[in-house]
Parts: sequence; structure tokens; C-alpha cells
Amino acid sequence: MSMISRTLLLLLVAVAVVSGQVDRAHKPGKIKKGQTRLEARKTAYEENDQLFMAEYVKATMSFEFATRDDMKAVRNDWDICLQGRGHKRSPFEFIARTVTDDSSRIWALGKMPLSRVSRSTVRSRVKAAPLKDDEHEGHLALTGHCYLVHTVDSDSDLWAAFRVIAIIPGEAVQIEWKLLSKPKKITRKKAPPKQP
Repeated sequence: MSMISRTLLLLLVAVAVVSGQVDRAHKPGKIKKGQTRLEARKTAYEENDQLFMAEYVKATMSFEFATRDDMKAVRNDWDICLQGRGHKRSPFEFIARTVTDDSSRIWALGKMPLSRVSRSTVRSRVKAAPLKDDEHEGHLALTGHCYLVHTVDSDSDLWAAFRVIAIIPGEAVQIEWKLLSKPKKITRKKAPPKQP
């Protein structure tokens, strides 16, 4: 993303915060469950990069900060992103790898209540069905289905689960979510001093 695009996106977010339209980020792990609406992206980057970025933020979710909108606080380090247009030829999918240093994973758990997903589900699912390695492959959004997410990157490590409540074709996906672990901050090691 170009410096101009980043600056414009931050301006859009700042305007939204001032006008009260942004769900502000919370202290990591403070809010443990909630609901949100992930919006479909309709604009191609080549068509209008500012609008594309504004739509991108509405297609993402940070379980760690319990926000969909606060790009400044999240620093563009989202836990999931809604992909696709939601039509039959391009259905909605969820992906978990959203930044360059991301090794996050997502598992489809099938149709079940979110209340049945626990830390023991995490242990059994991770052993039974590892995610495909291709970071661009997502899991199809299906009403009533649950998904397990392990967010791992240079900043954080956390487990969360979410369930699709409703799909509005071509528009949005409504989810309910909960944290399964307390978010851990990854401390970056300082590089050793360079030898003369």
C-alpha cells in the first residue's frame, strides 16, 4: 500500500472516529464475546484505492481488540477478513492471514452452537484437521457454522471462535464471536549490535 493510500485511509478512519461511526478498540482481551457485521467489498483497488481501503476495514474483525473499525488501534493487524462478493459464483469466505508476517490458521467446525466451542475443541480440532497451507484459501461462510481461529503473528497470539448468524447475499455476514484464550503480546527480540 502506498504512503498516500495509508494517509488517506487514516484520515477516513479519523473522520469516522470524530463523527462517532467507528467502534473503537478496547484493551486487548477486555471484551470476551460479541456480535459484528462484516461488510462485502464491492470496489476493486484499481478502481478507487481509497474506497477499497474503507471497505476493507468493514470486512475485517479483531477479536483481540473487539473491533471491526478502529484501524489506528489495530494497526491493520486483523484476525479475520471476509473475502468474496457473496454471490453464487463468488461466495463469501473467511481468511485468517491478513498481514505479511502472519502464520494464523482457521478451521471450519461445522454446524453447531458457539457455546459448544471450548478450549478442548481447540485441542481436538488442531490434532484432527490442520488447515491447508495456502494462505489464500479460506473457508466458505455458511449460516449456523462455527469457525476456530488461531491468530499468530509478530504482535499477538490468541484463540477465538465465531459462528455465522446470517448471510445477506452480496452485502454482509453477521457473526457472533468469543475469545477462547487471553491475547498474548509477543515481545520482539532486539537485534544484536552489528559487529564493526
